[in-house]
Amino acid sequence: PDVVKAIQNMGALEDFVPGEEFKKMMAEEYGMARQLMKKTAPAGK
Repeated sequence: PDVVKAIQNMGALEDFVPGEEFKKMMAEEYGMARQLMKKTAPAGK
């Protein structure tokens, strides 16, 4: 149908990953962000 074609054209499905893999990716990105914040935070915070 037209709806499926519209979604495919948006590219929304190209970067889909299963739940567990997505959770792992988000945890890794969160860890990287925390490390970056630790390095850039002013002393005493």
